[in-house]
Amino acid sequence: MNKTIEKRLENFMFPVEERSVYVQDDPHLNLNIADNYKAIVRSDNGSSKLISIMKDTYQLVPNRAIIMPLLEQPHNLDTKSIIDPSHSFVQHDQMRLMITFPKLTFSDGQSDIALSLYLSNSYSAISAVKLIFGGIRV
Repeated sequence: MNKTIEKRLENFMFPVEERSVYVQDDPHLNLNIADNYKAIVRSDNGSSKLISIMKDTYQLVPNRAIIMPLLEQPHNLDTKSIIDPSHSFVQHDQMRLMITFPKLTFSDGQSDIALSLYLSNSYSAISAVKLIFGGIRV
């Protein structure tokens, strides 16, 4: 993969971890582990930032784990792809990445529309990992 592309997307691929959640039922008692929950934290730059508290059944899928394999694939095609900033964003709890293939178009009867791929993920159950093909008329 192109190192320039990887550098452009490094803010999408920050490290995340699961941590235990503790509760204190009474201010005079010790902390107890919340057995059915876990914390999802951002763990870069030597610090941790809480992203969400999730049920213990939640499966953490880091953005890096889905972005890196996906970005390897367009290079195997004989067509150009671009990361489209108009519909791509990243926040600490969710992201969407839009990859457009300008030469792969389809017509809706009014205009030619470039095929796009939309990759989404969230760390707070806003959405599942999703990969959608589509197009946006410009």
